[in-house]
Amino acid sequence: MSHSMTGFARSQTSTDYGALTLEIRSVNHRYLDIALRLPEELRQLDPEFRQQIKNYLSRGRIDCQLRLDTGGKRQEALDSVCIDSLLELQRQLLQKYPDCQNLTVAEILNWPGVLSPLAADEQQLLNATRELLVNCLDSLQDSRRREGGKLVSCVRERLIKVRQLTEDALAQQPQVQQQLRTQLKQQLAELQQQLDTTRLEHEIVSLVQKADIAEELDRLLMHTDEVNRVLGQEGAIGRRLDFIMQELNREANTLGSKAATAIISQIAVELKVLIEQMREQIQNIE
Repeated sequence: MSHSMTGFARSQTSTDYGALTLEIRSVNHRYLDIALRLPEELRQLDPEFRQQIKNYLSRGRIDCQLRLDTGGKRQEALDSVCIDSLLELQRQLLQKYPDCQNLTVAEILNWPGVLSPLAADEQQLLNATRELLVNCLDSLQDSRRREGGKLVSCVRERLIKVRQLTEDALAQQPQVQQQLRTQLKQQLAELQQQLDTTRLEHEIVSLVQKADIAEELDRLLMHTDEVNRVLGQEGAIGRRLDFIMQELNREANTLGSKAATAIISQIAVELKVLIEQMREQIQNIE
């Protein structure tokens, strides 16, 4: 099923370090553009997060934010070896320089290496974060799939109207050619006495052929079949659909320029409106 590039998902889980909250928001974008914000404690997961997002998504502007709420609690663990080394250095300094002051508790805690932000349960936090990302991406895909279904329905509805208009134009072809032939004969009636009859008939046939729109109508129908086929495919189809919309628009423009009657002109205008509406919907399909 086709996916929209617009979606939102939010997932939460609890760990020994605190509550994890992950939000992923996606919007329309020509390529895959990932904006990732992770807490300092989990910054090491940045490459993994980006690769996992790429595994799930191929297009869209992705805004991914992970928060770790410790509830105001310090999650760091004291490194006894580091503290012992620091205090031994202090003892040696005090022996040599008795006027020095003892380190305060705050100074000891701020010493590099005294506090370890990720201690014994580091792996548990990392695994919980990885699982949270997968769950959130699954939810995001469900959201994008639902939106994609709505977009596909809108496109299919307009495709039906495009085919109806095209078939209406095809049905008008005999009347269009007859009307054009009559108009040309009327315009040339005053010159008939001076022109060779065979030559006149040849010119009329030539002009009628120039106004023949059968090929344009056939291609319109062919392109609508292709849109329907692509809509049924899996994966990223937005670029392919956008290309077909350009082809549809080109045929509709040609139809309008060759229109020999007001009915065909009106059909061409309505076709271009429908094609533009489909193009706008397709811009948001992955």
